[in-house]
Amino acid sequence: MAESVKHLELVNALVRCAPTHLRGSEHRSILHDLPGPIGCDKPPKVGAFRPDVYAADVPTTTVVIGEAKTADDLDTEHTRRQLLDFARFLKLYPGSSLLLAVPWSLRARAQFLLERTAQEA
Repeated sequence: MAESVKHLELVNALVRCAPTHLRGSEHRSILHDLPGPIGCDKPPKVGAFRPDVYAADVPTTTVVIGEAKTADDLDTEHTRRQLLDFARFLKLYPGSSLLLAVPWSLRARAQFLLERTAQEA
């Protein structure tokens, strides 16, 4: 399914932001699911889901997982399960980050979902 322009804008914001959340080595790997050449590297699956952005320092000590959500897909069971899988994975890498990019009007709701996910993980 083709991604909406808004979703692509949010993923681009995550790609720009992810490096600021990585510590350690100056060597980094940032994978994303933005349209690109066929055969380009996409983020690995984390649990049952593939995040929009996956960034890590090399060797891996810190991971950043970024997920972009529009108004239509923020409050769904799919999103809840995604965030939970991502949060559980990130527990393996202390100091790592789960970033959720949403339109500004959804900021408070997204913050609530991240806090609830952290409690459940």
